[in-house]
Formats: sequence, C-alpha cells, structure tokens
Amino acid sequence: MTSAFRSSLAVLLSCLGSSLGRAQCLDWAPGFDLQGVNSDVDALAVFDDGSGPALFAGGQFTTAGFVTANFIARWDGANWSAVGGGASSSVRALAVYDDGSGPALYAGGDFSVMGGVAVNGIAKWDGTAWSAVGGGVNGYVSELGVFDDGSGPGLYAGGSFTSAGGVSASRIARWNGSSWSALGTGIAGPSTVESMAVFDDGAGPALYVGGTFLSAGGITANRIARWNGSAWSSLGSGTSCWVAALAVFDDGAGPALYAGGCFATAGGVAVNYVARWKSGTWSAVAGGMGGGGGLPYVHALAVFDDGAGAALYAAGGFTTAGGAGAARIAKWDGGVWTPLGGGLSGGPVTPLAISMAAFDDGTGGGPDLYVGGRFETAGAFPSLGFAEWRGCASGESFCFGDGTTATPCPCGNTGLPGSGCENSSATGGAQLSVTGLPSLTNDTIVFTASGERPTALSIFLQGNTEFAGGIPFGDGVRCIGGVLKRLFVRNAVGGTVAAPVGGDPSVHVRSRALGDGITSAQSRSYQVYYRDNVLTFCPSPAGNAWNVGHAVRLTWIP
Repeated sequence: MTSAFRSSLAVLLSCLGSSLGRAQCLDWAPGFDLQGVNSDVDALAVFDDGSGPALFAGGQFTTAGFVTANFIARWDGANWSAVGGGASSSVRALAVYDDGSGPALYAGGDFSVMGGVAVNGIAKWDGTAWSAVGGGVNGYVSELGVFDDGSGPGLYAGGSFTSAGGVSASRIARWNGSSWSALGTGIAGPSTVESMAVFDDGAGPALYVGGTFLSAGGITANRIARWNGSAWSSLGSGTSCWVAALAVFDDGAGPALYAGGCFATAGGVAVNYVARWKSGTWSAVAGGMGGGGGLPYVHALAVFDDGAGAALYAAGGFTTAGGAGAARIAKWDGGVWTPLGGGLSGGPVTPLAISMAAFDDGTGGGPDLYVGGRFETAGAFPSLGFAEWRGCASGESFCFGDGTTATPCPCGNTGLPGSGCENSSATGGAQLSVTGLPSLTNDTIVFTASGERPTALSIFLQGNTEFAGGIPFGDGVRCIGGVLKRLFVRNAVGGTVAAPVGGDPSVHVRSRALGDGITSAQSRSYQVYYRDNVLTFCPSPAGNAWNVGHAVRLTWIP
C-alpha cells in the first residue's frame, strides 16, 4: 500500500469518524483491519490528557492505524494518534496515578528512552511531555498498580528489576511522587512480577501480587502473595504455574479475588487456568479453560457491564470456557461462562488476547470492552491486534436542552451539558439514564430520570421515529414521535423517578400490550416528561406546565 493511498484512507476514516461501523450491540465492531496495529497490544488504560478521555494502548507495535506510534498510541474512539514520540522499545504496562500534581499516565516496559528522554523502564506522561520517574529501574517493568498502604496512594511497579531510583528493591517498588521505596525484602529472584490487584479479604485492603516467583518477603509464596503495607503473606499453597492476571469481582455472594495464568491447580485444587480466592480458600470457576493448541492460559481479566450487569471477562489463548467453545475470550456472570460472539482468531502464530479495558468514546453508545493482543479477526470482522466488543449498557443519548440541539429551549431556559432544558427548581434540567439489557428474551431495562421537580408527575414516553432538530414541548424540547406510547406513569421522589419497578411489566412487554410490538434489531427512542406547574418560570406561551429531559435511543436484540 503506497503512503499516498494510506493517507487518503486516513482522511476518509477521519471524516467517517465513529460512523465507521457501529455494530449491533453485543457484537464485535468492524473497522479494525484498517485501524488495527502491526504487532501485539500488551496494555490498555483510560486517561484524560486534557483533551477528553481516551484509550491508551502499549505493546510491541510501531504503527496504529495510519499513524507511526512507537510502542504506544492514543485511541479517541475514531482515530489513533502518537504519544509524544513514543518509546524506544515495548510498553508492557500502563496505569493512571496522581502524585499530587494531577493525574498522569505512567508507562512501564523494556524501553530506556521515551519521547527522547532517558527514563529507564518507567515514564510519566502528563498530556504534553514524557518525563523520568526518579531515575527509573535497572530492568524492565511488566506491571503497574495504585495502592494506599495507609500513608497515601502510591504507584507500585513490578517486573524483573533489583533496584529503583538507586534503592535496592527486588522485583517490586513503591513510588510516592518523589522517591522510590522497597516492599520489605521484595520478591525473590530469578523471577518477575506480572499482575497486581487491590482486594479486601476482611482484614483490610491489601495489594495482591502475581508472577513467576516462589517466595516474597522471605516466606514461601508460590506465584502469588499479599502485601498489607508492612509485611508479606501467602495465599494457601499458591498456584502451580505463573499468575498473569488478577481482578476483583462480586458474583453475587460478595467480592472475591480472581486469578488467571498458566496454572492447572491452585491450593491443590484443579482449576484449569482461572481460580477464585475467597475466605482463605481457592476454588474452581465452573471448569475453567481448555483447548488453545495446548496453550489455554489466561492472560487478562477485567470487569465490564455489557448491559446485563457487571461480569468478569477472561482473555488468553484458550478455546473453551466451562467446556463450551469460547475463542480466546469469555464472560463469567457468576453462574456460567459464555463466549463473545465468534471470539478472536487468525494469524500464522498462535492467536492470543493479552489485555482488556472498558472505554466510553463519548458518542452515546455507552462503554465498550476493548481487547488487545495478537489476532487477525474478531467475530466476523478482520481485526488486527485490537478489537471492540459493543455493550448495550446505556443506549445512545441525544436531544439535549444544553444548546446543542437545533431547537433552543422555549424561553432561553438552557440546561446544563447533557441535560434537558432548565426547570423552575433550577436543577440544571432533567437527565435520563438507562441500565439493563434491551433483549427481547432478557429485557432488564430500567429508566431513571433525575433532576426533575421534587414530586413531579412523570410519564415515560416511547416513540418509533425522531425529530432530528427537536420541537418545542412545554418548557422543553421533544425529539421523539411517530407511534407514541405512554409506558409508565410515576411520581418523582426528591426529583428522581424510575420505571419499570416492582410488579411493572418489562419495557418491551408493556410496549406490545400498547400495540407496538418490537422486533429484533428495531430501535425505539425514549423521553420522560414531567409536571412543572410554576407558570411564571417559562410563561410564553401561557399555560405550559411541563418539561422534558433529553432522549435515549435503544436498539433491541433477540
């Protein structure tokens, strides 16, 4: 592909922006063949560099989409950009930490130089420039985490090093914003730290650390250990192979620590590469993982809400989860493992999913789960090392009364950003939020309107067409129309009201009962209008006694 052709494609993609292919929710997004990367993505983190939240990716790649991006790049939801000249070698870890001068993005890896600055394995990005972190380390950094040991939050770096900023620190060290310190005698070598998570097992929050090691602080700790701020302790007999990932998830029975890696057993229990630690005991997670050409390891764990509630997502080299097919990524809801569409595959080298992070690109579709690694397809779509799994969590918001909709608020009563038009209680305007899944077989949608008058009578309205520019409606602006249905009627309490609640029918069942049967892939739009009987607030035209919040669009799935 010539550089001129690549440049033309880049311009086209920039013009298309987020319309590049909004896939049906609970499916993989297209477009990451052109907007993919040319090698592995090992780390993902969300950070606002001053121009809005973005997803930062680190790894072994040197191009991202059409941009030269040396081992680190910024994704804004539509396009990639370079990050201050990039690194001299691979980026293995990313984390956001505030050292007292404001949040910054920290990167760890094999590099010695970042953005032309000598940094030695770890560097700080403040949104403008890279800088060193106390002289860096004498090896590589493979994991970063933030933990408050009682003396204030600190940035913890783990890897292969034996000193940080000239301080003896075996494989793990703490940065407080001005200096490095060791964690006791640290992790015994030769070994590496590969994962971290903060978890409270009932004795207070502690930093849990996983890796390839066999001892921590001079005690036996097979590949996983606990640091409480002053001492190390083991987690039973540990695991039979390295721990690559740690995450905290509540499956309905209370929070637990989940571990993933290459281990077949944990605490002597057969677990198959993923295990749960709770109340001092290891247990299996519904049969664990398998397949993957003999490499069914779990490389990443993340918690994400796709609209059906928070769940634990596991990624790695496996091709089965809980005995069912799941190509390199699967979801655990506390009861069963389920695959994510057709999963991830392709490539001459064994495909791997290595990193995950939830990110909301601000286009109104809510957060999605992004996955990085080494693969060439995601479901039915070409996807080079970077993929996006679309959630259904919050619908697409539009028709705001904050001055961004073509029709202004009727009497200059502009609301706050992301809200409806202002009301007589001066709340800044009503907002409509959505939780749950718009599924015709598992409809868990609940609408919540807030910012209304304290006890306002509220009507939840559904429409099957939209007015792009909006029309005046009482003291507000309405953008939905067509076949209008009054789904639910409720009184607000403290300016907030929700529906359906209690014994109410689900949204799609109520719609069908009112004569509007929704079928798969159809969209409906929703607004809540509410009483505002202070007639002197917005007197023209006379007699208006209601207002309306912004709208939300939902696309229904089977």
